This record gives sequence, C-alpha cells and structure tokens, in this order.
Amino acid sequence: MPAEEAPTDQGETVEYLDDFEEEANPDTVRQRGEKVIQAAENADALAESERKAQQFTRRYGRNLSLFSRDSSLQFEMSTDASTFAFDASSFKVLVPLEWFSKGEYGENELLFANYHERAHFIDMRKNPKAYLGNFDRMRTKSKELAADYCADHPNETRKEGVKKFFYDELHTLYNCLDDIYVNDMVRSRVPFFNDGDGAKSITTLYDKLGFGEQDLTKQPLHRQLVYSLLRDAMIGKERGMSEVDERVEEILNKKTLGKSLRSVVQTEIRTRAGILRDPEERYKLIRTIIEPAYLKLLEEALEKQANKPDSERPQQGEGQGQGGGEFDPFSDKQNPQRQFKEGLDKGGDSDETMREILDALADKEKEDRMSPQERAKHQAEKRKEAFDKAHGITRKERMRCEEICQEISEPRKNMRKFWTNIIGKSMEYNLRRMGGQRRGRLSINSFINRYPDVVDAERHGDLRSLEVYERNVLEHELIDKPDKFEATLLVDCSGSMAGDKTEIARKTAALLMYSLKDFNDELERTRRQTHSKLKTDSQVIVFGTNFSEAKPFAGDKGISQADADIIKSISAINSEMAGTDDAAPLGWLGLSITDQQRKSMHEKKLKKIIFVITDGGSQSEDKSRANVVKLAEDGVIMVAFQIGSVSPEDEQTFKKVWASDPNNSKHIIKGIPISDVEQLPDELMKELSDALNDITI
Repeated sequence: MPAEEAPTDQGETVEYLDDFEEEANPDTVRQRGEKVIQAAENADALAESERKAQQFTRRYGRNLSLFSRDSSLQFEMSTDASTFAFDASSFKVLVPLEWFSKGEYGENELLFANYHERAHFIDMRKNPKAYLGNFDRMRTKSKELAADYCADHPNETRKEGVKKFFYDELHTLYNCLDDIYVNDMVRSRVPFFNDGDGAKSITTLYDKLGFGEQDLTKQPLHRQLVYSLLRDAMIGKERGMSEVDERVEEILNKKTLGKSLRSVVQTEIRTRAGILRDPEERYKLIRTIIEPAYLKLLEEALEKQANKPDSERPQQGEGQGQGGGEFDPFSDKQNPQRQFKEGLDKGGDSDETMREILDALADKEKEDRMSPQERAKHQAEKRKEAFDKAHGITRKERMRCEEICQEISEPRKNMRKFWTNIIGKSMEYNLRRMGGQRRGRLSINSFINRYPDVVDAERHGDLRSLEVYERNVLEHELIDKPDKFEATLLVDCSGSMAGDKTEIARKTAALLMYSLKDFNDELERTRRQTHSKLKTDSQVIVFGTNFSEAKPFAGDKGISQADADIIKSISAINSEMAGTDDAAPLGWLGLSITDQQRKSMHEKKLKKIIFVITDGGSQSEDKSRANVVKLAEDGVIMVAFQIGSVSPEDEQTFKKVWASDPNNSKHIIKGIPISDVEQLPDELMKELSDALNDITI
C-alpha cells in the first residue's frame, strides 16, 4: 500500500495487521481452504442431485400422473424433505434430493417410493373425512390412555409427554397398516413391481429402511406385532417371516370369527383385484380387531419395562412441570431398530400437514358436488379466509367491513363514473395538416420536391408509394399532469360520536378509501393510453384526547397489505377516545410534510387534501387554527365537516378554526356544517370531486 493511502486511524491499522497475521498462519489458511473446498463440493453435489431428480421426474412424471389420475399433483425438489412427502398447500409431491445425492437408492426403489406417496394421496382422496376422523379419534384415545397411565403412576409429571407418547404409538399402528394397503395398491396398478427386478427393488428398499432383519424380539411387544405385519406383507417371502415373541405370535394366530389376525390383514386390509376400498371400512376393522390386541401388548410392554432394574431403563429428559419433558419408555438407545417406526414415511408429513391435506381434499370433494355458481362463491370465501388469516383480520372486522361496503355500493359506483370522466378528459386532440402522405390531396410542394420519384414511379406504373399528398391528421397531445394525489381523513372518536355518528364516519371513511382504490385501478387500466404517472393514496387518523394512525399511506406496500389496512381501519373508528383535541393530529401532519412535498405541491405534481369529521369544537382552538392555516399555506386543501346538532359554543369554535382565509385566495380552507349526518358521505364525495375536477390525467 503506498504511504499516502495508508489508514490514518491507529485502531483500524492494528485490526488490519491482525487479520493479515491470521491469514499468514499456515493452519488457518489450510482450514479455510478446506472449508472452501467442502462448500464447493457440497454445491456440486447439490447440483448433481437436482440434475438426477429432474431427470427422474421427466422420465417418470407422466406415468406417475396417470397412476394418481390427477394431473394437479405435481413434483417439487426439496432439500428439507427426508422422504417423498406432500405439500398440502399446492398438492405437490416433495422429491427429497437427499435420496439422489448419496446414490444409496436405485431408480426402481425411488420409483416405488414415489408411487407409494401418490397411493397415499389416492387413499386420502377416496374419503378424506375418514382420515380426519381417525386423527381426531387417535387424539381422544391417546388422552384417555395417558390419563389412565398417569392415574396409575402418580409420580409421573410429564403429562403432555405421556399423551404424545401414546399418540405416537397409535400413529405407528395406523401408519404401518396404511402402508400395507397403499403398497398393495401400487403393486396392483403397476404390475412391474410384482416380480422380477420390480419385486426385488421393493425388497432392497425395505432392507435399507431397516426391515431386513427377521428377529424383531428386541422391539417392544406391540411394535413387534405391527412391524411384523408390515414386514411380512412386503418382504416376508424373500427374507423369511418375522420372528416375534411367543405372546405376539399367539395374538397373530388367534382366530376371531374364524380368521386369524394375519388372515384378517391378508384378506381385509390388503387390496383385492385393484379395487379401492373406503378407508373408513379399514379403520373400523382395525379399531375392532387389531387395535385392542395392539394396546394389550403395549400395556404388557410398559409393565415389563416398569419392572426392569433402574440401571436397565432408558434415561429420560428432565420433566418441566405439567407440560414438559420427553416420555419414551422404549428409547432409541435401547432399541436401535426404532428408526423404522414410520416405515417408508419416516420423517414425512406432520399431523398438522396431513390435516391440511385432508382438509383440502375434503373441500375439493365438496366443491365437486357444487354448481358452477356455488363453486365460484365457495372459492371466493376460501380466498377471503386465507387472506384474513394471513393478515390477522378478525371475523368481526371482516363482517363490519362487508356490511359497510354493501351500504356504500351505490355512491361508490357513482364515483367510478366520475373517475372515468376525469380520465376521459385527459387527452387533448389537435387537427394538423401533414404533408408527405400516401393518401389525401395532392401537395404541390411535395410534388415538386419529389418530382424525380414521380417520373420513376410513372415509368414503372406504380404511383401508390408516392408520398406527395397531404391530409388532416387527428393526434393527441399529452399535457402536464400531477404524479400523486393523497387524501387524509381525520375522524373524531370522542364519546359524543357514539351511535349513528360513528357508523356514518365509518361509512364515509370506507367510501373515501375504496373510491380512491377504484381510481387507482382505473388509472392502471388506462395507463398505456394516458401515459399518466398519477397514483392515489389514503390515510386515516383517529383522534380524541390523543390520536393514532389507523391506516397509513400504502406507499410501496403490496396490494394485499393495503387492502388489509383498509379493513382494519374501518373498525378502528369508534367513540372511545374521550376529548376532541384536533390540534395535535393537525400539527403532526404539518410536521410530516417534507420540503420536497411542498415543492411538489407548488409545482402541482402533488395534490394533498385533509378531511376532518367532528361533531364538536376544539380543545385548543387557537392552536388548531394556526395548524390549519400552516397546512393551507403549504398547499394542502383543508376541508372540515361538523356533523349533527351541536351547541352554539361548539358551532362558534368550529367557524373560528375553519373560516376561509380572506387574505389569500389561493388557500383552500372550508368548514362545512352538516345537520343531517346521513348526508356526510355525499358531501365528502362532492368535496373530493371539486378538488379533483381540475385534474387532467
């Protein structure tokens, strides 16, 4: 570094030198180099995984869509998913890049896993209500089991952990039996997986998922039961039937209504001839025959674990009062095969996600039975609910907004016509005589100037291309236009505004905000023709003893957030703010105006108007008057409405604060008394129209 460029700050120089010494350290350089290399290798591996996954989906996508018989079910690569799983919000199958990166799974294994997930989708689509009902029942049952367990073990404080444990165990039962059903569905619809390489790929896949070992006796009794059923159905013929505890074997062979439990699974749980069964039938059968046996074994397993010496029991996390602490009497450390608890769906969808999927499927089933009109209405309601949830809009706020929107529909429609008329006046047309045309009256000057072209065209017998004519042409000229219009509404929310006055104030605010929104929409629609930069915006401030901004200017916010602000601001107008201090918000508005805005107002690039709605006078009339005049001097149009029957004192105060300025005709200050509050929306729209009437867009 040249001397003149050296840092002058001593501390900065020392810090720079320390960094240099660290870089010079061979160990540090090597470590950083290794990190860079590792990061590059990871990036390359991810890119390769994505390439393989995309190649896989391109090759098999059509067959997979045909299998599910629903083209709306799409693929999406995922770095987070650890197995093929659903994205409930968009009906996508998440393809886990992890399965492609390690090269651990063959193409046929990946294909079966994808078919498996789509078969779950088909099964859920058959009767989503059955799935939802089963989730609810598992939750209820797990509460009952947890309550009984805690009653028998009064020292157990991890009640939430116990409840979750029982729920997980029930989930394991139903998940494994669901897997048996959907895997059979895959094999019945895709014959490739019934023998040869296809059947072999199922065996190798379940080997890799932890089901290859025949001996399941290290597992708790209840899990031996359900794991053996799944394992034997999938790979029992190839890897030998599962070895289980004699008590489990006894239950598997015990006959109910002439059939053993194994036989019930074979004939009633598994598919037959590719015919889809209603999941409700399957769940009834499981609840009647298999679940009681499973829970009996779970009870025995818990008792067996409780009788073990303390040294042989797994260590649990510390309990945290009534709600915390993990509870798992059969921890992973003691049972290494615990990892295949969820089978092929290990690490897949959470119950919450599954519930979203099932709700969506149930909703889709409901939509399919609707008429086109009913479906359109239903979908609109769904979009509205999703919007409200995303923006924290309460049901009360939504209902209040919709009621008011219904009441202002007619004046809002009239204002739309006004906006159309304003925009219609935006183009000025002039008639001009233009030469050098191919049509029109012959222009002598053009004829003389282009005489050689005339001779040449006559020689070739083609006079149509000659530009020697003149005609009148109508063309439009763009004129100077404002860039922005801003309207602020100050609403008195003191106690005297209760009742009809508050409702009318809300209606007025809604009409102003939605009318300006309509104006913006019309501007956007016609912008290609008008070339106008104009945008409109609105702000709502509520005041009483103090004040707050109920709706800020939208500015660069997205359309959704701006719409949400309108809905919320309507409910913010109430009569709960005590006094009538209008000076404070007027002063705040004056301070918020920048020098650039003043310049823009002077150049007529910005037009601002402030509307005030009140039924009272002013707590600080001199200060309020000064603030009104200052805003008007800055170029803001100031309009106030005093509504309802008021006292003579308040009437005089209002006139003093809002008297027009006789010394300056350019200042617009209006104070308008309105005895009939129902007239307020119309009066405000009239003043708005007057303020905008001279605008050409």
